[in-house]
Amino acid sequence: MTSHPISYYTLFATSLLVFSAIYYHVEATVYTVGGEEGWTYGQNYLTWSQSINFTVGDVLYFSYVKGQHNVYQVVEEAYQSCDWRNGVIKIYNSGNDRVSLTNATSYYFLCNIKGHCRGGMKFGINVTDASTSPDGGSNGGVSPPPPPPPPLLLPPPPPAGSNDAAGGGNGWWRSWWCPVVFCLVVSF
Repeated sequence: MTSHPISYYTLFATSLLVFSAIYYHVEATVYTVGGEEGWTYGQNYLTWSQSINFTVGDVLYFSYVKGQHNVYQVVEEAYQSCDWRNGVIKIYNSGNDRVSLTNATSYYFLCNIKGHCRGGMKFGINVTDASTSPDGGSNGGVSPPPPPPPPLLLPPPPPAGSNDAAGGGNGWWRSWWCPVVFCLVVSF
């Protein structure tokens, strides 16, 4: 019997399939808080945050004009009262802030510019483990955050089926080009 050596093409194709499957399941999702409008006054952050199933590894991206807004990650009591003195976890103020969701727990955020939090510029989210079912499965014992008061001005909701509300739609290319480059490097 003669043995057939494995061709580089077979190795490439197999590596591509395996790496693509692995990469697909570990890729975090980056959500732009507030969709296209970003972190700004007059948005309905309760509706935005409740439309997404956040999981450990996801990232919140806050885009805003530095000096006009900020982001305070706070404890629930500070979130409820809009008083940051009740417990600040971290302050972000660059205008382009990324917050990694590293634990399956509740997270609370608000803008500390005078009047913004009480005007609705705050939200709370529940983050679950990636293995937790988003459709009625266990939520890890985390109770949902209470709703904030409605903002003074609400923009119209995004059209049905739009990716704008979730901040998605701009990372599709990472799902295919990283595995291809990896497999090319490994195979040759």
